[in-house]
Amino acid sequence: MSTISRTCTLFALFLLSLPVLRSTSHAQDPDTVYAGSPALGSFLPPLGTDTIYGYVDAGGNRSPLNVALLTISEGGEGPDGYWRVVNRHVSLPGNDTTSTLILFRKSDFSLVHHSVSAPGDSASVTVAGDRLTGWVVLPGEPPSLLDLELPHPVLPVDGPSPWFFSLLPLREGYTAVVPRFNMWSGGEVWKTYTVVASEFVEAGERSYACWKVDAGPLGPPGYTAFCWVDKSSRRVVQSALLNPDGGTEYWSYTR
Repeated sequence: MSTISRTCTLFALFLLSLPVLRSTSHAQDPDTVYAGSPALGSFLPPLGTDTIYGYVDAGGNRSPLNVALLTISEGGEGPDGYWRVVNRHVSLPGNDTTSTLILFRKSDFSLVHHSVSAPGDSASVTVAGDRLTGWVVLPGEPPSLLDLELPHPVLPVDGPSPWFFSLLPLREGYTAVVPRFNMWSGGEVWKTYTVVASEFVEAGERSYACWKVDAGPLGPPGYTAFCWVDKSSRRVVQSALLNPDGGTEYWSYTR
């Protein structure tokens, strides 16, 4: 899978509508969020299934790019309880399908298992205790094996996963710095999410009061992701990918 294709696969987890009212937010000191951080204990991921539609934007003309089914459920009991995220993403045209499965613990939101199966590449990692093992296959390269000792539990946040925003205590000026495990690079990377504004967005006949979140760099150099999180349901209801010139090249939304 190319960088652009993987970017669109990740971005197909976002949603679309149009902002109509805005107020800016004032920056605060960053909140470093690890697996098990108290900040994650107050909220839950949004359970159920969303159908998500992605569009490429060429000078204001939007063409269908992909569609995805994102399902979040729960399993296990007691200390063995976990959240299960399944994403089935279909590229248009051609119907190439990418399937993703993520399991993370209810107790501290740490990674248990993450696997991706796509036409061009695939990967799978599993955590047991303080060890992470798995494999990664990239186009034109032999399989790479992973066997790592983790200094601490890691969060299953690889890319701009919209369910993760439901776990954060978003508010005016809020910034979260999140260390996460990236199985494509085989190590931990840091991601910053910042609430930059409060906006109302229109979706069909409904209006949503949202936090606008700068999700940082995504895809090719110079590109930046933004999403709008409904303050009531804590779901992402709009997303956009902006190029270095500030133009929007990708939108996604849910129904």
